[in-house]
Amino acid sequence: MGIILTFLFLILGIGLPIAVQVFMNIDIFHFSVFFIIPIGAIIIGFISAKGYFSGKIKTNTLVTKKHILIGILIAIFCAISSKYIIYTLTCLDETTYEYYYSLDGDHISNYSSDEYESFDFVNFTKYSIENTPISFSRRSRTIGTFTNSTFGWIYEVICFLGIIFGAYWTGSIALEKPYCNNCNLYKKSLKGFEIPFDKGPEFFEAFKSSINTVDLGTTSKSIINQYKSNCKKSKSPHYLGTFIYCESCKFTILKFTLQELNSKGRFEENDDFEFNCNIDYNIINEYTA
Repeated sequence: MGIILTFLFLILGIGLPIAVQVFMNIDIFHFSVFFIIPIGAIIIGFISAKGYFSGKIKTNTLVTKKHILIGILIAIFCAISSKYIIYTLTCLDETTYEYYYSLDGDHISNYSSDEYESFDFVNFTKYSIENTPISFSRRSRTIGTFTNSTFGWIYEVICFLGIIFGAYWTGSIALEKPYCNNCNLYKKSLKGFEIPFDKGPEFFEAFKSSINTVDLGTTSKSIINQYKSNCKKSKSPHYLGTFIYCESCKFTILKFTLQELNSKGRFEENDDFEFNCNIDYNIINEYTA
């Protein structure tokens, strides 16, 4: 399963830039925001390494920093491979001097220049970096276009870093996923319930007291049912209780995070608050039925 997922996403990471370039004439690696945020490169890096890390999780292999390095190398391989395949499809129209993509056209390698000599893959890549116009736009309107070899290389380095960041991003997500070292299995997570923000102090005081009771499951469940509410529907800040558990040994943690509305009216986690406690595994059945 791990090899299959790695292979599928590797093909997607290579094929997507090729398809966008050939059918839409857009270099997805150079798609950016404010020139310095290489969105396209980040997405391709993320996709290319995604299958590798998903495979590790599916096979319950603990992801380490070594695996993140491998994921980055996979993303770089995908980027170089897609660029090379695009090069093999690049042809030149002698009449309009415009590029087009074909398997049997007048390939760009048939041409040369005094500065770059014959346009093999390396020379053509160098030519493209140093001579491709860079445009700045605002509200879908181009406000300036210029060609500069130095800026071209800076732009290319930024895109390369975007590929690395995309792979690192998806690897970091896998690295932070809870893992049961006793059972060598990745833990499951289940969002359980919401506690209104204004009732938080009262709830946590009662809940902490319930942890020391003999009948932990029944007492905790009773307190949860007393305070829980549908806070997302009312768009009010709240504490989100999430069950993190191992299906094998049944060891379960109840993790609380504070969810607050951001400037866009969406809930996001407040990193300054987190409360974890061990809980009876059987309580989960109340939220999976």
